[in-house]
Amino acid sequence: MPFAHPHLLYGLGLLPLLALLFLASQQARRRRLARLITRERGEAFGVRSLPLRRRLRALVLLVSVGLLTGALARPQWGDKVEEVTSRGLDLMVCLDCSTSMLAEDLKPSRLARAKHAVARLLANLSGDRIGIVAFAGTAFPQCPLTIDYGAARMFLDLLDPSMFESQGTDLAGAVTTAVRALEKGGEGAHVILLLSDGEGHGGKVERAIEAAKGAGIRVYTVGMGTAGGAPIPLRGAGGTLAGYKKDRRGEVVITRLVPDDLARLAVETGGAYFQATPGDTEMGEVVAQMAGLARAERSAHLTVQRQERYLLFLLPALALLLLDAAWPEGKRRREVRA
Repeated sequence: MPFAHPHLLYGLGLLPLLALLFLASQQARRRRLARLITRERGEAFGVRSLPLRRRLRALVLLVSVGLLTGALARPQWGDKVEEVTSRGLDLMVCLDCSTSMLAEDLKPSRLARAKHAVARLLANLSGDRIGIVAFAGTAFPQCPLTIDYGAARMFLDLLDPSMFESQGTDLAGAVTTAVRALEKGGEGAHVILLLSDGEGHGGKVERAIEAAKGAGIRVYTVGMGTAGGAPIPLRGAGGTLAGYKKDRRGEVVITRLVPDDLARLAVETGGAYFQATPGDTEMGEVVAQMAGLARAERSAHLTVQRQERYLLFLLPALALLLLDAAWPEGKRRREVRA
């Protein structure tokens, strides 16, 4: 018999111990009575031993405890097949993985914060398909459209600038790659969420806008970074800081958020631009924006649910406890033998 919490059944091992404690208490009671009064005189004064009654009550309590333990373990058997139809949209997340995303003006880094924000988004999705496009100087699909949010999270965790030989911020490549993936999807709204610092994209935002508008896809963008900027750390083995990235003149490079084209890409495609915040509140705003978009019905699928049977244990246990509470204690004899 399957149980939802089988580890609780170990509690049944306490039943023999409870039985032994009951027997020991009965033996101690008899010895105390024997020291105080003989059996004949006790019966003459109305003090009677009721071992069978006490044993029955102890048995009732032990069985009740066993049944309650079984109910808490949640026995389950018998399968119930349910047909489930979900509703959702198709969402492609484009995540900037260029080296500038390693800057730490957002703690612990822009890239880490972007990953955390997408993870929060995944936790709020239900029925929506999500895919991931990674980009720097080039772009490629990291995860196809899926409703397996655990798999999407695994692909998300793998993203790192070291995956790219060509550095930069290819916004146009990211958007066109996402558009191609979304065009293979079904009905309902198609949405792109792009997270980037907007720096070094080479002025190709026009091509990104044309690709999204031509496919009727809204683009929501999130600016990762600050206007003040920060240097790009270089780390050695074990993650130790080895210095900061420098330009050809030997000066430390300061990377800054460049929001203008990110905002333009969002506005011209019917989306919205958001600024990353310390509390990742922008993800709540993104979810709120997408809440009003059209959702399409996904193909129905069958799920098998085991039936809960704990009531078959709980009800008899409660009945036995009520029986024990109502059990008469017995009557004392009123006559005194001559």
